[in-house]
Amino acid sequence: MPSIQIQGSLHTYDLTEPRDASQPVLVFVHGWLLSRCYWRPLIEQLACHYQCLSYDLRGFGESQSRQRDGGASQDWAYTPLAYAQDLAHFLAVLGIEHAWLVGHSLGGRSPFAPPNSALTASWVSPASMRVVASTLRMSSLGSAP
Repeated sequence: MPSIQIQGSLHTYDLTEPRDASQPVLVFVHGWLLSRCYWRPLIEQLACHYQCLSYDLRGFGESQSRQRDGGASQDWAYTPLAYAQDLAHFLAVLGIEHAWLVGHSLGGRSPFAPPNSALTASWVSPASMRVVASTLRMSSLGSAP
C-alpha cells in the first residue's frame, strides 16, 4: 500500500486511476474506529467514473500514531484541526486541486477546519449510513456528484 509521511507519521492510502481530468477527485474520509477499507464497496462502484482517494486517518487502520520521544501519543495530533492539516498535506503531495469530500462520522467533521475551506463536501450519517440530503458548498468548485 502506498503511504505518505506527514508530521512524523506514515499515512496509508488508496488512489484509483485518473478518469476524466475535468472531474474532481472523490476523497473518502472514514469515521471513528474504522479505516479506509470502509469505503471500498462504494469506491468499486464509483472508480469507473471518478478518481477516488481513501486514506487512514492518523492512528487508524494502517496509518501510524503520532508518538513523542518518550513513546506517549500526542493529544494534539488527534484534533479536527490536525486531521484537516493531514488532509491538506495529502491533497498537496498528490497534486489534487479539485476534490469533493465524503466523510463519515469523525471523517465528516475533520476535513473542514481552516486548511480545507475551499472544498465541497457531503456527509454520511453515522447511525444509518444514509447520505445526508444537504451537500455543503464550501466554494465555487462546481456541483456535487
